Amino acid sequence: MIDVRDLHRSFGGVTALDGVTLAVAEGERRAIIGPNGAGKTTLFNILTGELAPTGGTVRLAGEDVTGRRTFELARRGLARMYQRNELFDPLAARENVALALTAKAGPYRFGGIPADEARAADELLERVGLAGAGATPARALSHGQRRQLELAVALATAPRVLL
Repeated sequence: MIDVRDLHRSFGGVTALDGVTLAVAEGERRAIIGPNGAGKTTLFNILTGELAPTGGTVRLAGEDVTGRRTFELARRGLARMYQRNELFDPLAARENVALALTAKAGPYRFGGIPADEARAADELLERVGLAGAGATPARALSHGQRRQLELAVALATAPRVLL
């Protein structure tokens, strides 16, 4: 599903990644671990198109996506959760998920959440352990619940790969 070969990234004279190679097959789960400054965030930033590598290749489902932009990778099924919360705080949990569903479906439609998207959003909220929290504003959720909501938002895009 994702195949990284000999990935390099330098910032001036500082090497952040030096020959990273990894492969993750469909259905596999992997963890990237290491101390602060080891290059984990740099790797994720390259995999998601937020940063270009200085060398190496990234393949997604067999396609070379090295240096592609974030939105292009999202269209190809790559989603990411960040270390910091990335939610619309004033909106309800259901609305946060529905926005992701709408983004996947096409142009935004004004006038509220269509019933089918509201049901799909509630199903995703239930899947991540937030059943019944659909009407709760994101800002009112605990940190742990906000992380669960972010997972529901990421899953709403139907990703092939979730980082």
